[in-house]
Amino acid sequence: METRRYDLAFDAEFSLVSLVGEAPEVGALPAELTPAESLRMLGSRGGALTIFTAREWDVPFTVEISEHEPSEDFDGWEHVAEAAIRVGTDGLRLGSDGVSEFKEAKRFDLEPGTYRVRVSYGGLREIEEGDGELDDDHYRIQLWPGPQSEPVVLKQMDPAIAASMPYPQMYGHFIERGLIPKE
Repeated sequence: METRRYDLAFDAEFSLVSLVGEAPEVGALPAELTPAESLRMLGSRGGALTIFTAREWDVPFTVEISEHEPSEDFDGWEHVAEAAIRVGTDGLRLGSDGVSEFKEAKRFDLEPGTYRVRVSYGGLREIEEGDGELDDDHYRIQLWPGPQSEPVVLKQMDPAIAASMPYPQMYGHFIERGLIPKE
């Protein structure tokens, strides 16, 4: 199978987009990421992943699905994280308007099983005083069959970029970890 590629855009409620392979239990996807998940910019709950985005409107995603692990081409990406997801018989869904509703979710037909998911974050930069949210950020989601394992950051974004983001939960988690000094 050749790599399937999809170019999509979603509104990301609360700057969060969900990738769901199995319907999560009620309350399994938090409204906020934990400190560890915020540092990764990726939450993981077995059959679902939560992707943190730098903006809420018209967030561009490229989804690539292949049979083999892609090469580690991290040039041009400020942050890269990887996790596993279980996919059930209903395939995989990507969307943001509430996991239970998913009215505007994109559905991908995949064989049931465990997949590795690598999320690359591009166009992240320091936000200057008076700027609103970013408008040039973009995201790539790569999927391939692989084993279940703990989420990992393959490339950590510059803490100065995180400090300038307008989302206090992310900023606070970087301060807690000592990656950004307290003012």
